[in-house]
Amino acid sequence: MRNWLLGGVATAIIASGGLALTQSAASQPAPAGTLSEDRAPPPSAGPERGGPDERMHEREMAMREGGWHQRGRMLRRLRQFGLIYPAQDRNLSAGDVQKIAEAFLLWNGNHTWKVVNVQDQGERIAFTFATQDGGAIASFTIDRHTGRVERTG
Repeated sequence: MRNWLLGGVATAIIASGGLALTQSAASQPAPAGTLSEDRAPPPSAGPERGGPDERMHEREMAMREGGWHQRGRMLRRLRQFGLIYPAQDRNLSAGDVQKIAEAFLLWNGNHTWKVVNVQDQGERIAFTFATQDGGAIASFTIDRHTGRVERTG
């Protein structure tokens, strides 16, 4: 709580110092030759010209289109499995990879494909997704230690 309060005070001091510098710079006359008398200053940027109101609206729309809502979905998903801590070395076996690949299919609602040709290849384990009649769809390898999946065919 104390750190939060000190951070807020520091932010207010910095902001007021910046405001003072801006005001002092604005009160000084412009150097000769920088602004001619015949050229008018640019019009103020209102909502119709990309001013603060329009920029705020754009930020709100961006957040609605995926920013905060997507972040909220991700945090809810993490809370569901909050008791599980990922291990540094997953130490996966061929049976583990079979279960993971089958769970991936079920998680995505695919009840027709199956996992075939699970082969231990040292540091990597290979497997293939296939149709019910055995036709290969795609082949993958998964790193035994990190769990990183790569498509091979």
